Amino acid sequence: MKKLMIFLTVILLTSCSSVDKEKNTKDSNNAQSPSSRQLIINGWVSSDKYWPAYNSVITVTVYMKFENKYLPVSKQEYSSRLPVRYSFNIAPIQSGTGDMLVAAQLKVKNETVAIDRKKFQYQYGQLEVDLALKEIDK
Repeated sequence: MKKLMIFLTVILLTSCSSVDKEKNTKDSNNAQSPSSRQLIINGWVSSDKYWPAYNSVITVTVYMKFENKYLPVSKQEYSSRLPVRYSFNIAPIQSGTGDMLVAAQLKVKNETVAIDRKKFQYQYGQLEVDLALKEIDK
């Protein structure tokens, strides 16, 4: 009788664990990984003109369009020479209606001297957007 109880217990435990394994593999196959549901936007910020790295800051900002206004979603600053490589991971909640903008700005001695911006549409996956800074006319 004792052997029968042990045998039944082992059978019940193994069948429960195999059901859990099947359930977990089905759920993981249907679910998307977090990285596949976001946008990875990256690119280069460059300029035709030489700008000294001393006292200069390059700011790259991603904006989402909301009620006909562009609101900042993410921002990065660099204190180095051009060209600069940038990269952002944007979640769907940060995309608003899907219309987005990436902008780069170069400041030398706290004065904006060059800018560039490009519009794009939010999409899953990876997007390459290169920005070429243009000098501001004074």
